[in-house]
Amino acid sequence: MKEIYYFTQITTFEKFKSWFFRILILYVIWMIFYIPFWFNSNDLFGTLLNIPIGYFVLWYLSGVIIGGSLLFFCRNMDSKYLLILAVFLYLVGYLLQQIGNLHIFTGIVDKLLNWYPISRNFLFNCFPLLAIGFLIKKKGLDLKINISLGMVLFSIFLVILESYMNYRFISIDESLDHLFTILIVAPVIFIYVKNIKIMGNNKNLALFSTAIFLIHPFFMKVHSFFSIEISRVLFVLVLSLIAGLFLVLLNKKLKYLL
Repeated sequence: MKEIYYFTQITTFEKFKSWFFRILILYVIWMIFYIPFWFNSNDLFGTLLNIPIGYFVLWYLSGVIIGGSLLFFCRNMDSKYLLILAVFLYLVGYLLQQIGNLHIFTGIVDKLLNWYPISRNFLFNCFPLLAIGFLIKKKGLDLKINISLGMVLFSIFLVILESYMNYRFISIDESLDHLFTILIVAPVIFIYVKNIKIMGNNKNLALFSTAIFLIHPFFMKVHSFFSIEISRVLFVLVLSLIAGLFLVLLNKKLKYLL
């Protein structure tokens, strides 16, 4: 959401192109980094699908590129209608996911609905949340709305509650990328954190979080490949933090790494 919060500053096509290629280069760099994990010479079709969809968490970068592009061309839409469109599309994705998880249909239809990119994509996931971030900045809601810590904690509780209800009544092991409560929780947490006064270089903090996001799948794979006798969570967390610091420093030499 932060990436698109400042999207109001992209007022010309030249600025849009600069933003577009910045994210695209980032996507290409990390897709190349993860080639050993997604390239399969025995499955050419699946390999080719990975290129536009994105490997693992990189689906989000792919989604931001296309979703952000859609938002650029919708940026002058009346705010009320843009919000309605964003919420509608998110709910469509939510329904597609839940119909798939409930296995209401059978055969090829069920398999298709349970293929992650059907609901987790630029249109039903990225664009809606990016549009909400864009509207928060456009309308100055981050300055008009006072979010307390109690509201943040309550919103987190709502996510946990919805996750539990989904686990209890819908599916124990199916993917859960869309949560209804995210439409409320994401803006609440974003506004709260955005308004915290942090001493130091905020850009480095942003780069550090990006680095952790991009590198943690690597350590997840390392742990699973070598059956390391250490807690997976601890292993991935510690090494991602260390690697994140290294990547922030390396980014000063290699532009567009983060």
